[in-house]
Amino acid sequence: MELVTVPLEKPEDMNCILGQSHFIKTVEDLHEAMVNAVPMAKFGIAFCEASQDCLVRYSGTDPGLVELAKKNAYALAAGHVFIIFMKDLFPLNVLNAVKNVNEVCRVFCATANPVEVVIAQTEQGRGVRHRPHHRQRGIAQPAHGELVVLRRADAALVQLAQMDHGAGVAGVGRALEPLDRLAGGLLAALGVEQR
Repeated sequence: MELVTVPLEKPEDMNCILGQSHFIKTVEDLHEAMVNAVPMAKFGIAFCEASQDCLVRYSGTDPGLVELAKKNAYALAAGHVFIIFMKDLFPLNVLNAVKNVNEVCRVFCATANPVEVVIAQTEQGRGVRHRPHHRQRGIAQPAHGELVVLRRADAALVQLAQMDHGAGVAGVGRALEPLDRLAGGLLAALGVEQR
């Protein structure tokens, strides 16, 4: 077995999703998932077949992104791999829809960062091993009071969830009062004028 790396060629700030699927109809199903999640989405999808002719299948709503997806999928040449490039939206907007497509097995990454894909190559073919991530450069420190704020908001939501169902709208309002006070305090601390 040989390991090779293939960098994705894309504009620096362009978001992409790289994943694995198992069905020849993946492109059509991913296309449908994208337009249902974000109706005016601009994207290009390409999928590498793993049997028969082993073609790159493609679709999308933006011809430039479709070409970019085709080019990168062909460079990866790894069976069952799909790639989605998107413009004017974030993976967050479509990721659950993509993951909920029945034939999607996994998502390797969803990012605008540079991507280098590790490919395992054998006599049988090629497959994605994984995508390396940037090495961490330090430990993030929580902002002052961040943990306290989260704990208070969490307690208010727990109170709301445990509320008697017969309490009605008045009970819900009472349960949300701590959140209102918390939000007001945060806005005041930040110097934001409340109306």
